[in-house]
Amino acid sequence: MSNKSSEFLKLQDFFYWLIKNLEKRVTPSEYKAQISYLRCIKRKVITQALDDGLAVADIPFIPVLQSRIISAGWILISRQITFVRIGENIGRYNLFLNKISDLTAKIPTLFPYFTIGINLNMDLTNVNVSSARKIIRERGEKPLTLAECVSLLIHKPELLEKYKVIACDSEYGQPKEGRRHRTPFIFSDEGIPTIKWCFSDEIREDSIYPSCIRRVGTIGLKAIIQGRRWRMVGPI
Repeated sequence: MSNKSSEFLKLQDFFYWLIKNLEKRVTPSEYKAQISYLRCIKRKVITQALDDGLAVADIPFIPVLQSRIISAGWILISRQITFVRIGENIGRYNLFLNKISDLTAKIPTLFPYFTIGINLNMDLTNVNVSSARKIIRERGEKPLTLAECVSLLIHKPELLEKYKVIACDSEYGQPKEGRRHRTPFIFSDEGIPTIKWCFSDEIREDSIYPSCIRRVGTIGLKAIIQGRRWRMVGPI
């Protein structure tokens, strides 16, 4: 008989729902390289969410597939956006994805991970990117990158029915001094999920700027060598 609390079991059901969503979209090699890692840190992720008081949160955590290394099983953003679907329409992009860079240095780059405690920041729907980023950081939270926003929308594509989802922890291109900064965002272009860019100093109506409390990932190669492949490195 299980000794897990009702709160743990509720988050466990949510965890498995997320994993099943991904299983339907990835290949066997992608599953082995990424989803297997995510499954094996289930208990730590759920425990962290409970510790953060997220038992009844709308989005307690979201798995983030690794896209930064071109390797067998790694899933580039150009493919991940096709996992975002509105009806029969699959996602696409309308910019050069190789020009996307993340503003935060401490983001896992070797293994898939989880964002914990997703906040959609509905109170920031009518501010510009730069202001939203500043407010989110002042709250002690972490703005989401483009990869993390895509991961969110794989599971919550209905957000695009009302909002443009702006990845304010990523930047598009390398602006020269005095030039306007640009930020990638995802929106519904006549029912098709689409990645585009906007100027960071402009206000776009009906925009949201998702953030998270923390990022949690695996220790990776060191854990494999030690025989503890799924050992946690802790909050990142």
